[in-house]
Amino acid sequence: MKISYNWLKDYVDIEQTPEELGELFNHLGLAVDGIDEIGAGWTNVVVGKVVTCEPVPKSKHLSICTIDVNGDELLNILCGAPNVTANLTVAVAMVGAKLSDGMEITRRKIFGIESEGMLCSERELGLSSEASGILELPSELPLGSAIEEHLGKRDWIFDLEVTFNRPDWLSHIGVAREISTSTGEPIKLPESAVTESDLSCADKIAIEILDFDNCHRYAARIIEGIKIAPSPLWMQDRLRAVGVRPINNVVDVTNYVLMETGHPLHAFDSHLVQDGKIIVRTAEKGEKFTTLDDKEHKLVESDLLISDPEKAIALAGVMGGQNSEIKDDTHDVLLECACFEPTGIRVTSRDRAIRTESSHRFERGVDVENIEFVINRAASLINELAGGNTLKGIADNYPQPNKIDSIKLRTERVNAILATDLTSKQIADYLISLGCEISHGDIMDVSPPSYRGDLEREIDLIEEVARLYGYNNIGTAEVSIVPLTPEPSVGRKKQRINAIKQTLVELGMHECINLSLVPATDSIRIPNSGSSLKILNPLSDDMAELRMSPLPSLLRAAERNHNASQRDIRLFEWANCFSADKLNNFESAKLAGILSGNSKPEFWREKNAEIDYYDVKGLINQFAVKNSLDNFEIIYYHIVEYFEIGCKMVARSENKEIDIGIFGKVDPDVTQQLNVDFPIWYFEFNGEALLEHDATMRTITELPRYPSALRDLAFVVDESVLSGSLELVISKNGGELLKEVEFFDLFRGNPMEKGKKSLAYHLTFRDNNRTLSDTDVDSLIFEVISAAKAEVGAVIRSG
Repeated sequence: MKISYNWLKDYVDIEQTPEELGELFNHLGLAVDGIDEIGAGWTNVVVGKVVTCEPVPKSKHLSICTIDVNGDELLNILCGAPNVTANLTVAVAMVGAKLSDGMEITRRKIFGIESEGMLCSERELGLSSEASGILELPSELPLGSAIEEHLGKRDWIFDLEVTFNRPDWLSHIGVAREISTSTGEPIKLPESAVTESDLSCADKIAIEILDFDNCHRYAARIIEGIKIAPSPLWMQDRLRAVGVRPINNVVDVTNYVLMETGHPLHAFDSHLVQDGKIIVRTAEKGEKFTTLDDKEHKLVESDLLISDPEKAIALAGVMGGQNSEIKDDTHDVLLECACFEPTGIRVTSRDRAIRTESSHRFERGVDVENIEFVINRAASLINELAGGNTLKGIADNYPQPNKIDSIKLRTERVNAILATDLTSKQIADYLISLGCEISHGDIMDVSPPSYRGDLEREIDLIEEVARLYGYNNIGTAEVSIVPLTPEPSVGRKKQRINAIKQTLVELGMHECINLSLVPATDSIRIPNSGSSLKILNPLSDDMAELRMSPLPSLLRAAERNHNASQRDIRLFEWANCFSADKLNNFESAKLAGILSGNSKPEFWREKNAEIDYYDVKGLINQFAVKNSLDNFEIIYYHIVEYFEIGCKMVARSENKEIDIGIFGKVDPDVTQQLNVDFPIWYFEFNGEALLEHDATMRTITELPRYPSALRDLAFVVDESVLSGSLELVISKNGGELLKEVEFFDLFRGNPMEKGKKSLAYHLTFRDNNRTLSDTDVDSLIFEVISAAKAEVGAVIRSG
């Protein structure tokens, strides 16, 4: 980022020399890569006018020009610049002049023609690195006047290395704030008042945002009756100093305000915006768009566009389009100032290979609350330099205003981290100088300014205090105190995860840990599983993507165990998984496990059998009980993606069904892709859902003093009715005295009708305060029987 020393003085009083200011920047953490002195490094350079310009015989590029420098005599000067032409006002280095690079101008003969001076480019005058042509000056400058009277004031340009988290430093005002914070000199913001006409902006322009996730705010102003012309030399001078090429007064204003405030703007010819309507949308797949640099781009659906009802007019946050650019005959301007999601701009800029001053700032984040000031500042400058009338009001679409949360800051914590003895007032003064709002006390509520989006946590504020206090003032600690106890929230989560894992260990499972990086082929082994996240620079083909599911890695582990003659497999893993959609990346925790082999260890008295549905369901039910999953239920259904037999697990809360996991038998088409040719049963829980059911705090109750009342009920139901569904009906309607429902018998055949079956249950009733009578239990049995018939068509079996 290039920052002008003279430009900074517009916003804050500076007493330091450029070298001293550079040292101050370094102390504040704003690294200075270099300081370049520019301008006024010449003598005897004057304003001249090209009277004639003719090609030199025998030369392919040289021209012989007659130059008027005082109205009395003409100089003959040879020039090879492609833009030299008659009637051009130029900078003329007279014979005897010395340029900023030390070159001395003398009379020289080329092709037998004597040259009496030189026409200068920006680089030869030390104004910028531009050397493709000679410097073109405004025609109204008086001939013969010294160039330094008009431009090239001596200045120092700081080349600053701005860290990604400090986009506010990408502007002169942002850097001036840092100087103000350090020196105590007040910040002086530029004038942004706009003189408005009686016509309303709302009558001329409408803004529709179709993608609020990627465009947080879009504002526009209309300025009518402007006249396109070169911007004044003082503005051109400043823009060149920081590496921006002047174009015309309107475009230069947008670039000037960008460098001033750090917030990009764009100006459209409003007559080229169809129906006066701006639509912010994503591109259609394969849509093509030609940017201002005359390059056509084939877009993807993640690219954000500014469009009108007929066409795209800008690649949002990156570059405008040729079809709406400001030209010499433009009279009315639509001025845009917006706030876009940084990630989307970063991806578009990278994928389209377009790096601009705008994209550089948008992809780091801009201050959404500063839009009104920025657009008014630009409008007032356009009125000043290009004339015209600014219509009344701003067309502003801001659907979800930004909310800044306060941060708790403890004085004790600041001093513990920094090994200092700062008072609460000292700390508050530092943060107030940054623009924060403070509630005073030993524990402060700190609200950062909107332009400091990097301040999110207490430690961020502590870092700012250290920076302003001065790293050199912080002593070296002789004793290091490292707390070994994690923060309560972190420690609690870790304890909960360990408790969940321990439950599975108690149920005979073994934990395994797999890498989160997997081969690219793993993402296609499970159909319809979304988009994968590819690693830009993978170490190997086996570590090319972040895993989307624990299943492929667990299948690989099962294969290794099976090949090592370990056929009874019980493995589980707490795994972080990753996925993506068109705009965002997601990370989720999952608890997954696989089972294969025999259901029990081999024993000579019993015939063994392979694991089946009921073994897995039993393990899942025991896991649910041990982890106090409320209203837990297993629902049978066919999971098309990768299960041959599948069920989902849900928890019911306030008549809502919350999916917490799935389990079933993996389809052989999936297992065989990883050379697994034996049956695999798989379960997968939503890790976050498990953490919400914190079962580590349990209550202990005394053993019952009064006997239970036992009843057995056998129901006849249709074959389609699941035992679990009927069991749920019994549990819901048995009242508080029903403590347990146990399914114990299934019967089909005579004397029941075809398509019917019998399901039998043990029901246990108990009251902790008294012995139940038959009357108490019979009334509850009646409710159960009635509900069973009404909800699932079950009738009591009579024989």
